[in-house]
Amino acid sequence: QQPEGATIGESGARLAPGVALAARSAGEEVGDFAHIAVNGLEVAPNSRGYNLAALTPDGELLDAAVFDTLLPGEAERLATWVAALPVDTIVAGAVADEASLNLTEEAVNALHSLGVSGDLRGRFRWSHAFIGVKGAAPGSALEALALVQPATVFAGLPVDAPQVTGAIHRLEVIPAP
Repeated sequence: QQPEGATIGESGARLAPGVALAARSAGEEVGDFAHIAVNGLEVAPNSRGYNLAALTPDGELLDAAVFDTLLPGEAERLATWVAALPVDTIVAGAVADEASLNLTEEAVNALHSLGVSGDLRGRFRWSHAFIGVKGAAPGSALEALALVQPATVFAGLPVDAPQVTGAIHRLEVIPAP
């Protein structure tokens, strides 16, 4: 863990030390889920479409919403939600099932205002996960898009569950001089 906190992609923004943020996405054929976890606790609605969570650098959840862009009007609602966020708000996003069919230019531009560069239009049931910052340049977010596998991004420790298990392969004790 970085003592000054994890950097959010190339945006220059940072999470507070000790905050772990994970976004995991899977299109319908590769898992059909959208998970966003802050310090291992789920904050995403995990429903079809774009699941978004707005946070402070300290990991405080400001708002979480889902935009089922398979339905008419949802892409416009997504754009309005993003536009209302203050500059420098950290936003994690994950797509469950499908989000491309009715995705509009306005919605894609709203996602670009979070530092996202990906565009799911024409990419039926692709996985898309990101962690960005409102007001950051497109391409500066942590981002993953995938067709045949889930997409995952992390900022801070890669913790996406309340309990984490590990193993020690070797432990060597060296006597003090």
